[in-house]
Amino acid sequence: MPYAIIEFQNLPKGVKNYVMDIRSDFYCINSFILLTPSDTNQYAFHKQQSSFAPWIYHQSFTQLTSGITYKIETQTPYPYILYGDTLLIPCQHNIDLYRNNLTDIKFKKYILGSGQ
Repeated sequence: MPYAIIEFQNLPKGVKNYVMDIRSDFYCINSFILLTPSDTNQYAFHKQQSSFAPWIYHQSFTQLTSGITYKIETQTPYPYILYGDTLLIPCQHNIDLYRNNLTDIKFKKYILGSGQ
């Protein structure tokens, strides 16, 4: 799926607020962060987990308006931020360590439901 790299200063204000205060009260499902509470009605979340151990093989979510399911592999940096029809995934692990230098944080930006 095609994506664009977006730097911190070009993020929407709601995403910037989350990154600046990672422990804030945004709605979280598994490793997904929903910045708009009404977005909970737009997605269904799934986790493929081992039946005998706590290992997670991958996580996925379905965008209910398009019916498209997106799969995210286990080693992908998180949190996975859903903001409207956009999925933002950090380019590096442990983004909370970058809060002193926010200009270093970059995200992969995916537009969902576009059929691309």
